[in-house]
Parts: sequence; C-alpha cells; structure tokens
Amino acid sequence: MRSSRACQILLVDDCPLILTCLRTGLRFKEAEWTLTFAEHPKRAIELVLRNHFDVVISDVGLPDMNGVELVQTIATISPVTACLLMSGTEPGAEGFPIDGAFRVLRKPFGLDELVREVDGAVVRHRRNVPEEAHCERL
Repeated sequence: MRSSRACQILLVDDCPLILTCLRTGLRFKEAEWTLTFAEHPKRAIELVLRNHFDVVISDVGLPDMNGVELVQTIATISPVTACLLMSGTEPGAEGFPIDGAFRVLRKPFGLDELVREVDGAVVRHRRNVPEEAHCERL
C-alpha cells in the first residue's frame, strides 16, 4: 500500500529573495510537496534534527558553513535524505563528489529543471526508506 504523504522538501539559501522566488514559483507543487525554508545552515540543521525531510536543496554559498558541509552534516543526521546543491560561481561545488545521492544544480536554472531533479531525488530517497514512509508519487 502506497502512502499519500506529501514529500517534505527543505530549501536553504541565505538570500531571502531566492527563497521568496522559489516559494512563489513552486506553489503549483503544494499538493505534492510540503516546502520548508531556512536562511541559515544552523537553522537547517535544527529543522533536520526535529523533522524528516525527503529532500534538502541548499545553496553552496552560505554563511558559517558552506552548502557542501551542510549536506555532509545532514547525511550523518539523516542518511536517507536526498540532497541537492545549487551553485552559481562558488568554487566549492566543482570538487563535490556526485555519487547518486547528491546533485549540483548550476545557477541560473529553471523551475522545470529543479522539479526534474527533485523528482529524481525522491526516487533515490525511496530506495533507502521503507515503502510506508514514501511520499506521494510525483
């Protein structure tokens, strides 16, 4: 039996304008995705410690801890959470090992590309969790 739980997605970016654009642009997915937003990596870690997220999407250029360090920390807290990185010109993402659990979205990207990548991340997430914990099919 498949669960009808909405996919839990955490978006992390220190630019409020980017988060506002993502919130507005992804409104059409609100029946399938529950979106949570964090402007700081420490807040993102707090959220991951208290909640289950199917996918975390983080900018690479963050204060105090870059996005690569953030998703590595999240992987130790919640190994089944799929993580995506967003990067413009930040040099850290190029050396990031992409092993099937992580992807790097190059800025600028369209919402259609983001949705495709999240769909792929959800498929990877489903391989790592029991079926009753699956989010709704996208």
